[in-house]
Amino acid sequence: MALPLESSARPELRAPLDRGRQAVLRHGTEWVRLLGSGAPERHGRILVDHLEGVVLRQRAFPEGAFDPAEEMRALVGGLLGGSAD
Repeated sequence: MALPLESSARPELRAPLDRGRQAVLRHGTEWVRLLGSGAPERHGRILVDHLEGVVLRQRAFPEGAFDPAEEMRALVGGLLGGSAD
């Protein structure tokens, strides 16, 4: 998680980090497309951005019994037009 921050001071890191992010975004887009998203590029980006935030939060403030499954179900359900509860 430190590398994206480091890339602001070291521009040579941006291209390889962007390639990795694009690969992750492609996977996220494909996942939501397979689940029936009407806007897979947008929903894939939202999903990946949320996951990055969850990982950063867990690394910075670890929770002992960490399980993001319920949050992820709510997020994906909301993106796909289902129940967000």
